[in-house]
Amino acid sequence: MYIGLQETEVVYPWKVGEAAYKRQLDAAQTPEEREKLMNDLLTQSEQVRNPIKTAHSFGIEEIIDPRDTRSMIVYEVSSMT
Repeated sequence: MYIGLQETEVVYPWKVGEAAYKRQLDAAQTPEEREKLMNDLLTQSEQVRNPIKTAHSFGIEEIIDPRDTRSMIVYEVSSMT
């Protein structure tokens, strides 16, 4: 991600598993059903790819939760000054 930075590149990818399947997960009738669906989705995605290995192959050290984006950006910008 480039935000007008010349020498520093800051990249924070989001974990997207839960966000990508929010409608399906919200449609679950019980917490147990939601948990089972989430586990099934995670199992399926792990068979296809491993996000940690993929991130590391692109030089990404950490995957963050989308809810942490604002605080991470504030931290990075404040540490530049």
